[in-house]
Amino acid sequence: MLKKIFTALLIVVLVIALVIGGIFLLGRYALGIRERNYDTYEDFKEEAMIKIYVDIPQNASDCKFYSNNIFIGKTSIYAFTLDENDYEEFLDGIIEEYQLEEEETEENVGTKSYRQWYLTKVKDANDPNYTLDNFPTYLKFEKVIDDDINDYDIILYSPQGPGSSSCGLVVNPESRRVVVYGNATAK
Repeated sequence: MLKKIFTALLIVVLVIALVIGGIFLLGRYALGIRERNYDTYEDFKEEAMIKIYVDIPQNASDCKFYSNNIFIGKTSIYAFTLDENDYEEFLDGIIEEYQLEEEETEENVGTKSYRQWYLTKVKDANDPNYTLDNFPTYLKFEKVIDDDINDYDIILYSPQGPGSSSCGLVVNPESRRVVVYGNATAK
């Protein structure tokens, strides 16, 4: 009887070892994890998950696109750099579209959360009492920028809060680099 129990236990351990080994052998795809850099905005938009889509101005340079798809969530990030005139025009359009510099009224009350974070440094967008409002600096922004995301200014930001997604648009006014991201997780 003891021999049968030992044999059964050995079989269970071997099956578990084979499953774990198979997962490691198959790598990240077995876990449903897929990271991808895209060559074009069009290819990126087909697979990306972003609530705020901002068209990239025609004269933008150094455009980079990244997506990370995990079985429990997805992150999409893209970035581009603008010359001084295009940068000012781009920001003016965002400020007007989202009414970022207007007083709150009944008509624009939906944009309040964006105005709450407008021109806050990423490194200052945190709340020790409610961490779900913290800007997600842990995302892989280094895939689309060479500098530190903490030094960027928030233009648009919708924190995760009690929901399952967040999004934002941040800029580096010195380099005129624009970063847009979307992040969603299963709850």
